[in-house]
Amino acid sequence: MIIRHLDKAPNISNTAFIAPNAAICGDVSIGDNVRVMFGARIIAENSSITIGDNSIIL
Repeated sequence: MIIRHLDKAPNISNTAFIAPNAAICGDVSIGDNVRVMFGARIIAENSSITIGDNSIIL
């Protein structure tokens, strides 16, 4: 689930894998070949979050 929050939308590389039940919310940047696995939640409330290339989020 990709969610716009506080007028900011996630920026996700087209080579990233986002599990169907993961949630990415707000000012989040996800790099190349990143895997956001099942059930993960990445939520940027008041500042940005950057996840670098080749990372795995569980």
